[in-house]
Parts: sequence; C-alpha cells; structure tokens
Amino acid sequence: MRNKVIARLLLFLVLVGCAGEQNLFHIEGTVEEINLKDACIYVDGFWLPVKNAETYHVGDVVFAEVESKAEGDQYDPEKITVNKIEIREPSNR
Repeated sequence: MRNKVIARLLLFLVLVGCAGEQNLFHIEGTVEEINLKDACIYVDGFWLPVKNAETYHVGDVVFAEVESKAEGDQYDPEKITVNKIEIREPSNR
C-alpha cells in the first residue's frame, strides 16, 4: 500500500513538473527584412511578430525572448509570442 502511494505521488510530481514547461527561445541578430502588413521582422532566420514594426529598421540588432506554443522543440511562426524584444544596436539609417 505504501509503495502505491509513493508511486502515485512521484507520478503526480512528474506530471506537475511537465505541465509548467515553457518553450522559451532567445533570438539575437540583425533585422534583415520588415513586413509592415503582417507586423513582423525577420531576424536570424526567423519571422518575429512585433506590435510596432514601423519602429524597426533594416540593420538594427535586436534581442528577443520568444515563447513557442508548438509541440516539442520546434518553431512555428503562427504559434509564437514575442515576450520581450529590444534594439541592442540601432542601424545607421
């Protein structure tokens, strides 16, 4: 009986630990393209949705924390949210 309780407790703890898992990624690089229509910037091979695409310029170096809602460790542009983004080095407009 005691072993069953301990096994269930361990299983519960494992499941709780997995439920809180977040897929956070950091992307740093130069803005290569800007899509004002879709409010996205292209950085280091990734399209990042941003709220104010008009404030970015090609050549800006940005750092972004991105969260993915996609299954596993994959990038799906329709399932990501940019939590934080900052311009580390502005371009020479």
